[in-house]
Amino acid sequence: YKDFVSALQSEIKETLYDRPPVASKEYFVGKIVRASDNTPHILDKNEAAKIERWLIYNQYIDFDGKLTNKFRADRDNQTLQTPPDELAQYAESIHKLIQGVYDEKAIDSYVNPGDKPKIDNKLNEDNFFKKEFQKKMENGRLLEAILKVVKVA
Repeated sequence: YKDFVSALQSEIKETLYDRPPVASKEYFVGKIVRASDNTPHILDKNEAAKIERWLIYNQYIDFDGKLTNKFRADRDNQTLQTPPDELAQYAESIHKLIQGVYDEKAIDSYVNPGDKPKIDNKLNEDNFFKKEFQKKMENGRLLEAILKVVKVA
């Protein structure tokens, strides 16, 4: 059961937070960034194009959109350049999105916990204790595994 859940969670994470291979304008379009006061903003095509040009201008990506060692060095030294004027208020979010190209943990820390779906997976006791259900579960020993996890008395 634990293996199944772990594999499912990994698959969901890969699907929902699939990292792009490059930092291109297509990557930034539609992404949510937050201002310093935590106000959300959705990046449009023009803003995404400005970010891409800004990355090239600062030598943070090469012409194929791959992050350069200069980006990593500036990030490590905390000397990343500020994005263009109208995007400067979203600098921290933009920097994290860029890091997400090569580091999935950067995106994990960027996602607001309130943005993640809350899943309430409660046991349906009426169905669980029906004889038909228990009979089906006994065949695969799944009943025992569920009882251990749910700890039904």
